[in-house]
Amino acid sequence: MRSLYWKKQKMAKGLPKRLIEELITRWKLEQLRQVLLEGDLDHRFLRLISRESHCPNSLKELDHIPIDAVHVSDETLSAFGLTQGNKQRVVAVGRYVQREGVSEGFRCIVDADLDRLRGINLSSESVVYTDYACMESYMWHQTALRQTLHYFRCEESVKSDADVQSLYDSISAVCKMLAGIRLIHAENPQWNLELHRSNASLSISQLTVNIDLAAYLTQCKPRKQDRAEIDKKLSDALRMMDAHRAVSVLNGHDLIWLVAFAIKELTAGPKRVVEEEQVLQSMLVHAVAKPELMHQPLFENLVSWAT
Repeated sequence: MRSLYWKKQKMAKGLPKRLIEELITRWKLEQLRQVLLEGDLDHRFLRLISRESHCPNSLKELDHIPIDAVHVSDETLSAFGLTQGNKQRVVAVGRYVQREGVSEGFRCIVDADLDRLRGINLSSESVVYTDYACMESYMWHQTALRQTLHYFRCEESVKSDADVQSLYDSISAVCKMLAGIRLIHAENPQWNLELHRSNASLSISQLTVNIDLAAYLTQCKPRKQDRAEIDKKLSDALRMMDAHRAVSVLNGHDLIWLVAFAIKELTAGPKRVVEEEQVLQSMLVHAVAKPELMHQPLFENLVSWAT
């Protein structure tokens, strides 16, 4: 039976995916606590943190597992009323281990995204949300931005702390605007908006990143008969976003897109070497070096659980 499974199962990075039952067996036999994560970024982030001197030993001993390395069947998703997607699969593992009475061995971390604004709560004993909208939010602070700008040779354009602050504030503001669009998109799937990351609607002036929201929405290809209602819903959503910090609502992909755009406009080096993956890696490295990260509720809870 097992050999048949391995033949049929898709491969994750060259290795067979693990069954949820196998993860449970590891916990029962080895008492190895396991952290399930949505994606590669989350996995890299926690792995890098575990290498830092300020990281508690209990966190270093956890096994971090990206959900792509675990087989979560359609039947399992359906049994818990869940749909496709990495976040849903992480939640499914959390509900599965809770049903089996082994929640103590697992923490399944998912991005909060806009769930809190939408009144959605997927958390449980084993499923925990990020403190902010996503893992990238932990990386979004002026120090990481300043050092990333330095890495990409932007010193001639960004010369002072005030310059960094201006860039940080404007990128945060645009992230909130894009979050407003994501919110109305999530709540009105009938519009079939095609969210994108085209630079055509972006500009930068005096170290301020701007977005032409009307142009951005047009690129989302809304139906003409829906546009007036979309504009009204977006206006309401943007007012809602005003009450929240950017880190509480931003989308990680949007953030890295905007930072990469700004760097390409400001760098004294070749623009072709500025790739989103490089920007992400630079911000990751600088973010995990901050000891105060361990005082965020998510990490305090992980330490308490792992100890």
